[in-house]
Amino acid sequence: MGSSQVEPLNTNYIHEDLSRNGLNFTVYNLGVGGDAPKERVKTMEGIIAAKPDIVVYGIGDRDFPIYDSELPDS
Repeated sequence: MGSSQVEPLNTNYIHEDLSRNGLNFTVYNLGVGGDAPKERVKTMEGIIAAKPDIVVYGIGDRDFPIYDSELPDS
């Protein structure tokens, strides 16, 4: 799950890497361009209802609020 930074990830590569390490998971990419945590919360009930074994949320720096602070003159 995540935004446009996650969307292009190839699930086949992730699945192959997990398999090489003895982990057998079906991998889905739910990355959506323009997604943000505050929007994804709206779909969490459906994701939880699917009872996944694990959920990975890709978060980028743009997902954090940017505060403009003034530095004192030195």
